[in-house]
Amino acid sequence: AFDMPNPHTTTGRRTVSNVPAQALALMNNPMVIELSRQWADRLLAQLPDASAEARIRQAYLACVSREPTATEVENASVFLGQQATDLNTTPDDPRIWADLCQVLLNAKEFLFVR
Repeated sequence: AFDMPNPHTTTGRRTVSNVPAQALALMNNPMVIELSRQWADRLLAQLPDASAEARIRQAYLACVSREPTATEVENASVFLGQQATDLNTTPDDPRIWADLCQVLLNAKEFLFVR
C-alpha cells in the first residue's frame, strides 16, 4: 500500500496526499503492463471486425462502466493513430490497444471512487 497509516496507532482520518510512487507503479509495473496486454488481446478477440470506435466504447464500458464522450473517443482515436505511426504498424496491432488499455487503467476515473 502507498502512504498507509501507521498500524500501531489509531488514525481517525486518513491524510490525503499525493504519492508519486503509485502513479509510477501503474505506468511501469510489469504486472500492469501484462494485464493491459491481456485486456487488449481480449478486446480484439471479442470485437475482431469492429471499428476502432466500437472497440474504444467497449474499453470504456469495461473500465469505467460508461460510454465515452465524443471527445474521449476522438482523443483515444488520435492516440491510437499516433501509436500506430510511432510503432510503424497497423490500427489492429495489439500493442497499440494495450497502450490504450494501460492509459485507461491510469485514468483518474478508474483510480478513484466518487
